[in-house]
Amino acid sequence: MRPLRWCATAVGVALIASVAMGGCTSAKSKALVDATPTFEFSGTAATVNGEDIPAQLIADQIEADKIPQVAQVALGDPDVLDAHTGQVKPTVVAALIETEIAVKLIEAELKVRGLTPTTEMRGAAEASVRGQFGDAIDKIPEAMIKQTIGRFANFIALDQALAPLPTDEEVRKVYDKAPTSYVRACVRHILVTDAAIASDTLAKLKAGGDFAALAKAVSQDPGSAVAGGDLGCVAKGSFVDAFEKAIWEGAVGEIQGPIKTEFGLHIIQVTTRAPATFDDVKEEIRAKEAPENFQALGVFIRIRLSKATITIDPRYGTWDATGSSVRPRGAKSAADLTIVPPEGQRTQGTATTAGTGK
Repeated sequence: MRPLRWCATAVGVALIASVAMGGCTSAKSKALVDATPTFEFSGTAATVNGEDIPAQLIADQIEADKIPQVAQVALGDPDVLDAHTGQVKPTVVAALIETEIAVKLIEAELKVRGLTPTTEMRGAAEASVRGQFGDAIDKIPEAMIKQTIGRFANFIALDQALAPLPTDEEVRKVYDKAPTSYVRACVRHILVTDAAIASDTLAKLKAGGDFAALAKAVSQDPGSAVAGGDLGCVAKGSFVDAFEKAIWEGAVGEIQGPIKTEFGLHIIQVTTRAPATFDDVKEEIRAKEAPENFQALGVFIRIRLSKATITIDPRYGTWDATGSSVRPRGAKSAADLTIVPPEGQRTQGTATTAGTGK
């Protein structure tokens, strides 16, 4: 499975519109409006190819998003309510309906393909959801957490079906073009902050002292000290400049140091330096050659939106077929999303353009 490289709001896509609709944030969700209409969530909010999206589903998500920390992850905006009126922002309602439309299209495609997320995909989805929401997850209803994880797993499953990872054969071709570019240096070090200790340790090593034993005894790098100073086999560009120079320019087997970096004084020894085998680096190459996460899914959604039959209850907005998006209730046009509040709800302040973040 490809590594998780999704942007921070990718988890939120399972609750609101973002990556699946083609970007990493929903600009509409960030907009503030001068005044907002009152929404009554009942009946059907929208239909997608004949399938209903209940308005109550939107209401439930809004309730969860009233928690600022949840809304920040899901919407990129901690406030789902208008600051002046206390009513739900029309842009939030539109974004939530857009997500439900995307979810319907994704679920339909998975059904046609006979696909379900693997255990690994579900595990990755759960880790991402829980990690992104952090402590706020305890404030979200468990049913909605499960729904979010399930949806995110579905997104992963379809994205990988649309743009599968490179095969071993494809990865091998990349490796064979320049095998010597995958040189690895296996290195170990001892880190201290006191110059006298560094000199004493260096003298002991040059007199035949055991590197691993000395590293365990004096090194102040807790991560490597327990392993006798071993840092593993690394590619170029893994460390700060002075350390990097010692690794790639010093002789193999030579005891080097003390070398000063921002972390302290290092005594370094490169034990081997050679091209890595294909098996050693194939997963690294595969990850680099893999399509960007959700890129294929975003293209799929945009194409399906242009072909889908979509209706929006005018209580919640209108469908803009040209832009393949939900126009918030009260927006004058798709090009100019300035919210025009109903008569009697106008308040003082400067009108704000939804969809621009201004």
